[in-house]
Amino acid sequence: MRRFYNRPTMKKACVLLAWLAGWGLLLSSAGDVLLEIDGLFVFGMAAFGAAHVCYGLAFVTLIRRDGPNIGLWPLAMGVLGISIVLGVWLAPGMGALTAPALVYQLIISLMVMLAVLSKAPLIARLGAALFMLSDTLIAVGMFRNVEVPLGSVWITYAAAQIMLAWGLTRPAED
Repeated sequence: MRRFYNRPTMKKACVLLAWLAGWGLLLSSAGDVLLEIDGLFVFGMAAFGAAHVCYGLAFVTLIRRDGPNIGLWPLAMGVLGISIVLGVWLAPGMGALTAPALVYQLIISLMVMLAVLSKAPLIARLGAALFMLSDTLIAVGMFRNVEVPLGSVWITYAAAQIMLAWGLTRPAED
């Protein structure tokens, strides 16, 4: 069943989505800088965590506006399952970063689950999943000492940001 919205409500939702996507990009940029400064790694993780909260709120906005995509709840539970398995596998190598890394993992997992359950454009939902893949590649390299393919983190990260920004700022189709 198609929902009808008045134009001012739709415009407010689009503006909010654009602001949330913009804050997600800005906080991610701050995270990139902080990760490169000695002693500020955890603050970089926090900035990225805040970015994922912004993206998650954008997906919540879409769920509230358009309703949830109930048919994809098994996929959302699959994201949760994969996240739990990864957490168990990565935890032994986390050391002093165990608590912040697991909190970060929870935040990004919830963001991806909200993306899956939303009726956001597919490009935005795929961007969320690609962001999680990018961060998984970083975690596997850091916590399990597995060599990841050269450039794979930056390629998946850049693509994820572009897909999220593009997908979350597209106007709703009539």
